[in-house]
Amino acid sequence: MCRCATILAVPDLSSAADSAVAFRRGTIADLERLPAAHHNRDHIAELGTRLDRGEHWLVGDAGGEIVTYAWLSRRRRVSYPTLPGCEIALRRDTAYAYDAWTPPERRAQGLRRQAFAAELGVLRDWGFAWEASFFVKHQLAGATRSLAGMGIEVTPLWRVWLGRGRALFAEALHADAESARPTWI
Repeated sequence: MCRCATILAVPDLSSAADSAVAFRRGTIADLERLPAAHHNRDHIAELGTRLDRGEHWLVGDAGGEIVTYAWLSRRRRVSYPTLPGCEIALRRDTAYAYDAWTPPERRAQGLRRQAFAAELGVLRDWGFAWEASFFVKHQLAGATRSLAGMGIEVTPLWRVWLGRGRALFAEALHADAESARPTWI
């Protein structure tokens, strides 16, 4: 679990891939535009339930194609689907971004960097000082370097993992780890 400040200098997003993307709130109609190769009917139905419960779907659109997305939540308690039972309690100044996606053929084009900056902008407009999100261990170093180039500092707060018997474990990594705290601790 990491956090990033929502206030940042305006990043340089002038690369060709980045400049053609428009970000907006996704709708039920956008679900049908997701590529079937990456989103089966059950997954699309699950995404629809997120919209029904009021989650904010930030969609990056380029030429009528959804090229990246992320989900944003204002809830005070959130979960991470691949760590069953992992609930995180968030401070009032912290929102949650999750389930970011870019099609494999569009990765490494800078789209997630731009989407991350757009996420921070939405959360800042909502009045949040921080975004909390999970980074998979093998992705953290690359994401930290990439986002640092835009002036976004990724601060690891907790290392969370499944142990023997699928028991959850967590280790605090930062003095202010309370901004997003696993609740079973």
